[in-house]
Amino acid sequence: MIDAEARAEHAKRLLADTLLTEVFDAVEAAAINVWRTTSVAQAAEREIAWQSLKAVERVRGALSGMVDNGLIEARRAVQTSSRP
Repeated sequence: MIDAEARAEHAKRLLADTLLTEVFDAVEAAAINVWRTTSVAQAAEREIAWQSLKAVERVRGALSGMVDNGLIEARRAVQTSSRP
């Protein structure tokens, strides 16, 4: 298993990756466009758009969480190694 610091670095690279960011942004923009342009009768389409937005948020949040966890683990390792 990859340690928390390595996972954090990988997640950080993914969050900074321009292609992945472009894909996330495109999914979000398409979902927002569907939400704005659907009629009252198109509730199912709006629900799917909402779920798409939430999915992108969850993926970004999970990657950000991995970065945060890696930073926490790195700090713990420094604190543990500096104890007498």
